[in-house]
Amino acid sequence: FYKVRMLQMASVLDVERVAVQERTQQSLDKLLDFAEMDSYYMWGLTTNAVLLWIKLFKFLGVIPQMGVLLKVLGAAGPSVMIFTLVAMVPCIGLSLAYHVAFGHAIKEYSTMAKALNTLMRMAVGDFDFDLIYSSNPTVATVLFWASSLLITVVLTNIFIAIIMSAYDAVLAMNPDAADASSFVSMVVMQASRIVM
Repeated sequence: FYKVRMLQMASVLDVERVAVQERTQQSLDKLLDFAEMDSYYMWGLTTNAVLLWIKLFKFLGVIPQMGVLLKVLGAAGPSVMIFTLVAMVPCIGLSLAYHVAFGHAIKEYSTMAKALNTLMRMAVGDFDFDLIYSSNPTVATVLFWASSLLITVVLTNIFIAIIMSAYDAVLAMNPDAADASSFVSMVVMQASRIVM
């Protein structure tokens, strides 16, 4: 009798446990749906922030000193596009080399996209050399120096030269833009026009 009663209680508890698991799974599904909606919401906010930032450039063009930024970006745009396409060739080659050499052992190089991302992080100084050095010291040293010299020294300096060339051309066309003495008064004047 006790065994039968215990089996009945166990089956009731099992049915309740299954019901709780189903409710938990439904709650988890709703939570995942909410997380996905939150992801879309954040993408929308991010896009909105970028569009607002771009719209800000329209107002910066009114002030000659700030308009230089827009003119420099406009003048350097085509050259920067060509430079970006040409610079991607060695960057993709180096990221492929990092992926082949370290992708099997290090997560940051496990795919081409991750290797390229890590290479770009290395260009701005966010890099863990010891991690690749512990995997393969010789290859790590050669690749590190090659990518450091090529990306950080050569490509960065070419990019700066393109921007500086455009800046010089813009200042040659508008010498008043380099005069910073009236900058504050002009900003206050433009702000008062917008407010009033």
